[in-house]
Amino acid sequence: MSYAANDLYVRQGRDVTIPCMLNVTQSNIESLVWQKITNKITNSTQGSDTLYTFVNETSRVWQSPLRGYVVNFTDLVLLNVSLSHDGAYKCQILTQSALQPIESETYLHVILPLLEIEVRKTGTVINNGEIIELLHGEETDVECAVVGNVSPSVELRWVTSEDHNQTDGSTAMHHVRGGQTLPLESRVRGSTNAADLIAFGRDEASKTIYPSRGGTIQLPHHGISLCIPALALQRKCKITLKPSKNNLRFDKIPKIPNLMHPIYCRFCQVLPKPSGVLFAEDEAIVSPGVVCEPSGTTFALPLKLVIPHCAVLTDPSKAKVTMYVTHGDKNVTKEELSLTGTPRCVVRKDDLEVYINHFSICEMFMVISDYLIGKRVASTPFLPKSMSRLQPQHCHLRLYNDTPGLEDLIETEEEKLDYRKMAPTKKMFVLWEKGELKIRCEVDSGHVTENEKTVSLDDIYRLDRNIVSFLVKATGDADVYFKFNFHPHCDEGHAFKANFSGSYLGILA
Repeated sequence: MSYAANDLYVRQGRDVTIPCMLNVTQSNIESLVWQKITNKITNSTQGSDTLYTFVNETSRVWQSPLRGYVVNFTDLVLLNVSLSHDGAYKCQILTQSALQPIESETYLHVILPLLEIEVRKTGTVINNGEIIELLHGEETDVECAVVGNVSPSVELRWVTSEDHNQTDGSTAMHHVRGGQTLPLESRVRGSTNAADLIAFGRDEASKTIYPSRGGTIQLPHHGISLCIPALALQRKCKITLKPSKNNLRFDKIPKIPNLMHPIYCRFCQVLPKPSGVLFAEDEAIVSPGVVCEPSGTTFALPLKLVIPHCAVLTDPSKAKVTMYVTHGDKNVTKEELSLTGTPRCVVRKDDLEVYINHFSICEMFMVISDYLIGKRVASTPFLPKSMSRLQPQHCHLRLYNDTPGLEDLIETEEEKLDYRKMAPTKKMFVLWEKGELKIRCEVDSGHVTENEKTVSLDDIYRLDRNIVSFLVKATGDADVYFKFNFHPHCDEGHAFKANFSGSYLGILA
């Protein structure tokens, strides 16, 4: 009779106790044998080396050159482990009442952490931060390799600003052509971090987390990080972080072979209708929503999630945060977060430090109070790439929370609509005491159908990435000059000119 193998992780040089996973009383044991499974095959039978035997209280023999002993009558202790200890260990027990022995297996993973990598160009080591300069059209090979021994084996992955190529293995080669952008910092960062598989990109990061030591995954471009403490996980897990570009939803989880148990965390920057949550009138959206999958996954220790916020606070320590947790499709619960317990939240000047012990859809809202007096809001104007003087054109003024990464997401959205950015992003403080935001669009050599629009405070509370649209038509052959004012929250708005194609016919629509 056999039991499924268990996994145990230990760093090289430490002692480890391998428990015998059999529920047998000491008085009922007739014999006990500890063996290390080897690759030797004899008569089509898996090979093994015997470490320890016990028979009828009359014989206790340690038979291995490996240093160790047995404690608690059945548990194996190995001293000063090395890579040679890595492998499967079998505990076999024959009881007084059984005709056949029972056994269990534990696979011992000896961890030799990655301490150093080298980036080389034609054999010469390149220091972190150093720039590789090439003439246009010139080509060269850049190599990234592990220095010394590493266990488990690592996978190196190049990450470039344009994601030209990704190569896996202990040595990664990248062919560089003059004129391409290949920041060395991204490459080096994408190939380090101990013996974990890790890949960094602007909008996505994946990492294999081992239970014995945990780890941290970061998306610096979005100001997001997830810290998994040691022993929080029950097994090796692959965790992926990326901002969601759709409304909040659960995706189907792809199956990954072997022992990998995938966990996906999606950080949602898009909350035009926050999962149908009916939040209170005195609550404001100040942070991206968070989707952690698979929903319902629990952890032995709290995970630390850091997400940015755009709140204007007089005293962050007194700000109140509520979290709406969505389980499945409809079941929503509301929790008021405090500084203690789990989940809990620590509010800082620019971000929230949230501690969670399970995965679900989490949406953080801040209670409007004497300590939350406003929001940081950003605005970017967009116009169609091609505009005719014969037709009125929609100018998209994008109004959104001033949190990292959201501006790029909006530019991508407008690019898909064949719109282009017309002026630098304007950032402003919208304070509750000044009231609603009035946006006025003024044009020279043109006409605006409705030149002033109002964004209420309720809309500002729930603001994520709104579109305020103005319909503009050229009234002459000259370029149209645009000017936006944000009263009473900002003294200086956008100012830019736009080119309309074709000739003006003198007809105003």
